[in-house]
Amino acid sequence: MPELSRLAPPEDFSAAIEAQAIGHVLGERRHGLDSLLPGTE
Repeated sequence: MPELSRLAPPEDFSAAIEAQAIGHVLGERRHGLDSLLPGTE
């Protein structure tokens, strides 16, 4: 299916996964920092 490969090349797909993973790590780090602040859960 040439349409699929044209819409999502392997490099774009891996880049999207990497960006999602980085976003998850940043979200976890932000949650950890928020838990250290007073008045937050």
